[in-house]
Amino acid sequence: TYTLICFAPAEWAINSNEFEETVTRVGEGYSEAFLTKYSMHKVIFEGNYPSQPLMHIFKRSAKFSPYLFALTAGDFVKYEAGPPLMLQGKPGPYIRVSIRPEYEKSFTATQEQFFKIIGSAITFMGELCDFPYPFSKLDLCFVPDFRYGGMENVGCIIFSESMCYSSTTSLHTLYVILHELSHHWFGDIVTMKWWNNLWLNEGFATFMGHYILVKAKGLEVFQAGSWEKFYSMKQGLYHRENQATHSI
Repeated sequence: TYTLICFAPAEWAINSNEFEETVTRVGEGYSEAFLTKYSMHKVIFEGNYPSQPLMHIFKRSAKFSPYLFALTAGDFVKYEAGPPLMLQGKPGPYIRVSIRPEYEKSFTATQEQFFKIIGSAITFMGELCDFPYPFSKLDLCFVPDFRYGGMENVGCIIFSESMCYSSTTSLHTLYVILHELSHHWFGDIVTMKWWNNLWLNEGFATFMGHYILVKAKGLEVFQAGSWEKFYSMKQGLYHRENQATHSI
């Protein structure tokens, strides 16, 4: 498990795997011993901040593999889906989106539809697996200069901002978003023992990303062509048995 303490300019929005527990002015209300224990003096008094920084202390996280740790910080605009979903009679996760101001106009126009898609996918996966979404929240952070389409960090998925949802979002982009979401059941809760089994983790999420598109309620408009895209993406790999396939 992880407990994160983060210092950042007051203008920045911060996301990690858990909710923030407290946000205070740096050093405010904390003893000298506390600051010394976490080696904060140098950060607090020698940091080159444009304004008085804030100290963000996050709740202790669930247990998960270190490669799934996440921290985003920057000039993000945050959106929240509203009241949490009800999943199998219990409150589900809070769902939030973080984007840069440049994408605010295009996302604002479609945010209601996007939150419905994510809520439908979470509900579907929980019912399919008979295991509700297992974490307290879900942040979807669209960031610049991110090499990959997405990364399934626990409760804080990071995407390339090229994947930011809009009225022109492609089937492939939506698939990538659902692929990373499905990892919260396959990869984040149950994690491979070592990297040589990563192929199974990724292969199954690839299948599930398309399966959610076809089966989840409210996604009917995206269903046409989903399986065709799945096969067109993967058929070349599956034909090269000596290079890319593994026996199970």
